[in-house]
Amino acid sequence: MKTGFELWADEYRGACVLEGRREAALKTARKLKDKGISINDIAEATELTVDEILQL
Repeated sequence: MKTGFELWADEYRGACVLEGRREAALKTARKLKDKGISINDIAEATELTVDEILQL
């Protein structure tokens, strides 16, 4: 059985992984947008919303 700290640590690690993936998707979206790729194609490829991409 995990302690409270171990459960918290697992949750924290998971959140960090998700944040890292989001940052990578945003970085990729910026590059694709700069290359003139359509917003809808970027959204499909990165799983970001159109609004998130338009804000870049």
